[in-house]
Amino acid sequence: MTLRDKRQIEFAEEWMSTCFGILYLCPRFGKIKTTINCLEKFNNPKVLIIYPVETIKKSWEEDLVKWGYDNNTLRYVTTTSLWKLAENPELFDVIVADEVHLFSSANLVELQKLIDFGNKKVLGLSGTISEKTEEELLQTLNLPILAHYPIEQAIKEGVITDYEIKVIKTKLDNTVKYIQPSKKKKFFITEKQRYDWLTNKIEEYKIADRDLGLLPIQRMQVFKKSIAKLEVTKLLINRFKDERVLVFCGTTSIADSLGVPVYHSKDKDEDIKDAFCKGIGNVLATVDMFEAGVTIKPINRAIINSFDSNPENLAQRISRLTGFEYDNPEKIAKVYIVCTDTDVEERWLRKALEFFDPSKIKYIQL
Repeated sequence: MTLRDKRQIEFAEEWMSTCFGILYLCPRFGKIKTTINCLEKFNNPKVLIIYPVETIKKSWEEDLVKWGYDNNTLRYVTTTSLWKLAENPELFDVIVADEVHLFSSANLVELQKLIDFGNKKVLGLSGTISEKTEEELLQTLNLPILAHYPIEQAIKEGVITDYEIKVIKTKLDNTVKYIQPSKKKKFFITEKQRYDWLTNKIEEYKIADRDLGLLPIQRMQVFKKSIAKLEVTKLLINRFKDERVLVFCGTTSIADSLGVPVYHSKDKDEDIKDAFCKGIGNVLATVDMFEAGVTIKPINRAIINSFDSNPENLAQRISRLTGFEYDNPEKIAKVYIVCTDTDVEERWLRKALEFFDPSKIKYIQL
């Protein structure tokens, strides 16, 4: 029995002590196997699994077969359809809320309706829970964290691989005029000019206590569509052209501009994605499609072209690399984050890196 197996049994017992709470176990640990350990304590329980993205359901289906757990009373429901069940609630022996940190406030209210109906055994699963999310889960559901297995402990115990993060800082481009401020304005400005204008306007509105409206979103789009960040990303892809690299982008247009295979909402070729996950192909660019429930082997490099301030989102992306590979025990996940040297994006990044050891993060200014 491996240490991972022992930990999975240990955390299953933690949940069984109350049958109501969250197992906060680092990404790539094996939360589904831990859940199976819980479910096997019941006699063919009627189980509801709530999941936020389709890849998570696929992971469940594959792992249930892998671990030989056969339950014909198991039922799946996505968070987008949870409201239907909340309107006509049923009783289940166990409700599993997978990746519960991704549940919206409305989802949590719907889950509370199921609990109020009499579903008293609830297992929340997550690998990334910020303080803000933890507080919301407690306030809305009174659902506590029963056990926490942090990333650094899992690395020390050899359950997941170690990592190193390099933040590549670049200036916003101030030479190419490609942004049209509005449909009414017939001229173009640079991304640096656009960022400066939006930032000044946001500060003006804050001082005047005015509604910021779409200004913050428009500023975020400058980062997501930055040609300066695009060029750095291209340089990194070329540098590692002979290795397997997963690239996370903020928009489909940026992903399409990299000149590599893509998998996103506008070009959703499952064959390309499945092949890359199985080790075929060196580079794949994606947009919000590999955040959870996706296993890629072998892989040890990622380029993150776009991010927000949410530490849960960034941790999920980086965790696509940290799964242990038995034929590569010395593997270190190498992550390259492309960031502008603006105060705003640097502040977002500091917050987004909440779950990671600062000693493993290196900053490089281009």
